[in-house]
Amino acid sequence: MYLMRAALFFALLSTGTLHAAQEAASLRASTPADQRMVTDPASVPAVSATFLKDSDMVIGVSIDGAAKAYWLPMVIWVHRVRDQIGGTPILVTWCSMCNTGLVFRPEADGKELTFSVPGLRGGNLVLRDEQTGSQWQQATGEAFAGPLKGTHLPLLPFQIASWRTWRARHPDTLAMVPDPRDQPRYESMDQRISEPIWEMQPAPMALKLDARLPPHTMILGVESGNGSAYPIDGVKDEGIINDQVGTLPLLIVYTASEDTVTAFTRRIGQQVLTFDSVGSTGMTDTETSSAWNADGECLSGKLKGKRLEPVILEPAFWFAWAEFHPDTAVYSPFSK
Repeated sequence: MYLMRAALFFALLSTGTLHAAQEAASLRASTPADQRMVTDPASVPAVSATFLKDSDMVIGVSIDGAAKAYWLPMVIWVHRVRDQIGGTPILVTWCSMCNTGLVFRPEADGKELTFSVPGLRGGNLVLRDEQTGSQWQQATGEAFAGPLKGTHLPLLPFQIASWRTWRARHPDTLAMVPDPRDQPRYESMDQRISEPIWEMQPAPMALKLDARLPPHTMILGVESGNGSAYPIDGVKDEGIINDQVGTLPLLIVYTASEDTVTAFTRRIGQQVLTFDSVGSTGMTDTETSSAWNADGECLSGKLKGKRLEPVILEPAFWFAWAEFHPDTAVYSPFSK
């Protein structure tokens, strides 16, 4: 998971919880992003993806052995990419207001949905499906208005990593081909996401502010129980985090050489494991002393050949995660 540290756009500060009428008013008018959606983009094998540098960051999606990479600045610019991987429809999304990137299966009640962008709500992108007119919060994948209110889009696993890292883990991956007409905009997005311009900015039109962290603290969120937020700086400092989120025994692993974060459940069968780091890219579990890599694969020891089940990490600025997960915990090593 790429450690994104910059917001692209900012709006005015709004404090307090909005009532229903105020929430409706906060759904701002259609934006140019509505005209930038990409559908069924052209893709090429990794060997032909000469438009990507090793250091370029991508959103990688793998389904049933088929993998595809989407250059991060390209996704940020268009906000939504509707595609298929191995016959499975996917919707790759990014809200540049709150730095939230998520990948969904665009369907509800067994029917595929297509989406437009009517505006923003609570500083986060709103999607409207063309089939029912329901409005969906991008930060949660939940419909908050319309016939499908209360329905969630299925969240799909993804990873944000360098092209070099993703390609090494998925050598048969495809890569989305950029539109040459938008190349200057992609390059602008690529430059801006590395600029630390966000720290002193107010939260843009948040439905509710949570003072436990500064609004633009970059976190990784985990959905289990009431949820938990992991500030990026803390993840980088610790390297390996063993935690419990609701019923989920969680492991978070930061690999400094790749600037990536992976997460897994610590349970193998009926056994819950505890992990310690070994060297720069390895770890061992306390219970069996087996050796594991950062991809959750056991390389040697009693559990050799076992794999930890991945857990989806949701990148976001704190204000966005907190407003849609009001009862979330905030991880601190001092509370463990």
